[in-house]
Amino acid sequence: ANGLAALGAQVSLCGALGMDPAGDTLIAACQSSGIDTRAVGRSEKWTTARKLRAVAQHQQLLRLDWERQGTVSTEEVESLVQHLAAEAPPQVIILSDYGKGFLGPETVQALISTGRQFGVPVLVDPKSPDLSVYRGASVVTPNRRELAAMAGGSVPAVDDPGYVDLARAQVAQAGIDALVITLGEHGVLVVPEHGEACPIRSTSQEVYD
Repeated sequence: ANGLAALGAQVSLCGALGMDPAGDTLIAACQSSGIDTRAVGRSEKWTTARKLRAVAQHQQLLRLDWERQGTVSTEEVESLVQHLAAEAPPQVIILSDYGKGFLGPETVQALISTGRQFGVPVLVDPKSPDLSVYRGASVVTPNRRELAAMAGGSVPAVDDPGYVDLARAQVAQAGIDALVITLGEHGVLVVPEHGEACPIRSTSQEVYD
């Protein structure tokens, strides 16, 4: 959200935070970046995820996470989404699924349906190994490991022609427009439902972390 706002986009977040200092910090950071948070709910029954990275001499040693996973009901999500209804329809909807309980299958499908009604693309960063959860989305962006899980565990090498065939089969089965597979140092592979797959190479950098 912060990256999009920095590029000049008008961003509205929808999610669930706890009534805790970490939630206060996140809301304040959003406000300072001009990110709309009126569709962000807060409740004593939710916990704001918090991550602490321990770094020594520019090298990350470990990360500590504090979180309590729990399900946010479809009704609660719908109530939060309604806070955005007074504004003009969005130009794009992004579902960033971390598997923490907010984006359940029913909620995902409701939001994808809303995007289709508006005639805008719905982009999904997935967590579920079942790609059909995101049926009807415009673009789903798994990484190599996530695609392997979706395909049942065994996949060809990235440079094998069978890799594109496997990805296209996933596109067809899930009823989505395209997969954009992130490949780390190898860049990105765009596999549409129809037409040629498009590899986008990256320029590798030597990094210490």
